[in-house]
Amino acid sequence: VMTFRSIGRLLLLVAALVLLAGGCAKSQPWTATAETLYLDVRTRSEFAGGHVPNASNVPVDEIGGAAALIGAKDRHVVVYCRSGSRAGTAQAALQALGFTNVVNGGSAGAVADKLGVPLTAPE
Repeated sequence: VMTFRSIGRLLLLVAALVLLAGGCAKSQPWTATAETLYLDVRTRSEFAGGHVPNASNVPVDEIGGAAALIGAKDRHVVVYCRSGSRAGTAQAALQALGFTNVVNGGSAGAVADKLGVPLTAPE
């Protein structure tokens, strides 16, 4: 029986293989839209320390469970973390699930700067 955790681990393995084969772990250019979903893939404690306003938190090791949150396979999703590395892993995992419009925004600070907003205050 496949659980969400085992599916998540499988997706992380696939994502790691994609990255090793030349996948993207660096931030990429993107344009914000009203429908863009900002997905913070850091740990819950990192997220609580400050994040992009209105971002959702799905730690990278739980990324397989993000499909319902994202919805449409072509929804614009910007994933970010502390440096862009975990975001690259999450991007590859989501692409393996068939999501076609996922970009690595790099770090939380880089995404906030691009949006012209400050990170939220620590909780």
